[in-house]
Amino acid sequence: MPRREKILPASSLVGEFAQRSLEAVWEYLNDEHSGISGIYGKGGVGKTSILVEINNRLLRESKKFDNVIWVTASNDSTVQKFQKDIARVIEFIF
Repeated sequence: MPRREKILPASSLVGEFAQRSLEAVWEYLNDEHSGISGIYGKGGVGKTSILVEINNRLLRESKKFDNVIWVTASNDSTVQKFQKDIARVIEFIF
């Protein structure tokens, strides 16, 4: 697996909904019964900003995860594309 990544540059989250969403995702990730997770929604609602905060918090505060794999989905994403993107991140050569 690749080494732990660096803290990402982040802007401040604005609004109560963004803060509540951030805390909800953080609690879910720290629940021992949680597995794979995904965040989805309309463009421009703050998904990436929240995930940048989660990434940085995981690197600073959590020892629960050895690695964070960041894969971006789009409307034309496929399972095969996800698999290739993940393989690229973990430096797995076919």
